[in-house]
Amino acid sequence: MDISSLLSQRVAASGMPGHGLRHIGAPGMIRFGGGLPDPALHPAAELGQILNEILTGNEDSALGYGYEQGDLRLRELVAERHAGEGATVSAEGIVLTNGSAGAIGLVATAMIDPGDVVVAEAATYPGALKAFRLMGAEIVAAPVDSQGLDPEGLAQVLEELERNNRRVKLLYTIPTCHNPTATILSLERRREVMLLAERHGMLVVEDHTYSAIRFGKVPPPFLALDPERTIHLGSFSKTIAPGIRTGWAAADPAIAAALASVRTDLGISPLLQRATVRFIEGGIFDPHVARVTEHYRRKRDAMLAGLERHCRGLARWDVPEGGFFVWLELAGCEVEAALDAGEREGVSFIPGPYFAAEPDTLTRHLRLSYGEMAMDQIDEGLRRLGRALEQASSA
Repeated sequence: MDISSLLSQRVAASGMPGHGLRHIGAPGMIRFGGGLPDPALHPAAELGQILNEILTGNEDSALGYGYEQGDLRLRELVAERHAGEGATVSAEGIVLTNGSAGAIGLVATAMIDPGDVVVAEAATYPGALKAFRLMGAEIVAAPVDSQGLDPEGLAQVLEELERNNRRVKLLYTIPTCHNPTATILSLERRREVMLLAERHGMLVVEDHTYSAIRFGKVPPPFLALDPERTIHLGSFSKTIAPGIRTGWAAADPAIAAALASVRTDLGISPLLQRATVRFIEGGIFDPHVARVTEHYRRKRDAMLAGLERHCRGLARWDVPEGGFFVWLELAGCEVEAALDAGEREGVSFIPGPYFAAEPDTLTRHLRLSYGEMAMDQIDEGLRRLGRALEQASSA
């Protein structure tokens, strides 16, 4: 049966560029792949005990539907954590979602009409681009540099759109522990971005999925600088575990109500929401985050040391101050040639174009992830990468 005539036009917009990972699951292949946390850090024992207590207690509605904005107590706890970062947000301004990806989907559905413009960083999370494009948005790239989103370049993009009578509804940005570049936007730049948002009448959607994994102090989020103009996306996926499927959007209560109004998933699991509440209230969460952050710091250091040993002169990179990634700019080859050589050497990674807001860009970049990698694979993987880059550069 040919179903092509039955499919919506959105299916054509749902495609994403190839992630570039070669021979997934092949024996011996070392993969600097996805943005996943280390499974060895999943707090299975603690969660098992918490879930057992909830289920054996037969708590009311624990196995029912979540509905609307989600568990009030968990929303209160999220609001308290935002207050600790200087942001004033109420539980009424928080919608609990199926991870931050679910929050992106709600934002796209509630805010975007066909033909609207969304500005995104030139290198960004492709899942967000997909969500916005599915709703008919046009994506326009804003320039980035080694410090993150460039406010001067953003101003030029917005002014050009304004001259062409194009309204920008949203700026989608990852200011803290950026994916894929690992940058952390300075306070000065954050203030400049918010001034531009006010001047051009747009909202700022800040994705903080990786922000809890940081190796030093970071500036306050956009939510603390202008809570009325910010939609803040957060997640417990990188700190507790991806399978907990608990994220949130924090915003002005009117925006939060709009996000809740368009959801069709009947909310997220009450069981997992209550487990997350107990994980936090039981004093487990903060020490757990501290432990996993130190673990990722050691992995980051091992990655940087291996890059110095095996890839010096073949690429340039900056020191990430959080998250799971190192972003490489290749010195002597295109990333497609590096992928081919990496396949021969038994190493894979995600190429820059996968993260590109505009097609056919970032062709000399790649992302390395140390999140889920075993520590003892990092140096060998980088040794293989160095050989691959040498081959690709001399071809």
